[in-house]
Amino acid sequence: MTFSACAISNPPSGHGFIYTEAMEVIYYDPYIKPQQKATLCSDNILGLVSTGDSGFTALKLNSGIRKISTMEREYKSILSLYVRSCLIVKGEEYNYVLFCFI
Repeated sequence: MTFSACAISNPPSGHGFIYTEAMEVIYYDPYIKPQQKATLCSDNILGLVSTGDSGFTALKLNSGIRKISTMEREYKSILSLYVRSCLIVKGEEYNYVLFCFI
């Protein structure tokens, strides 16, 4: 029985065995101002251990973004042993208004 452990990313330019650092635009809306930025990352070590949360719930809880203007994916990989994949979301933030009645 043979085991092979590699952490592999899948950027649009292709995976570099020694080193990868790439970004891609997933979504762009020129009519929404990017006031707020949220970065959600997930890590993989040796293809054996994966951690992180790049999901929609984490975005809603941690960012305060109401409307999305851009979504980008960033990939970093070293020797196929360690991979980090980040989702970078920019958009309009919530405008909280507090009303006080006296």
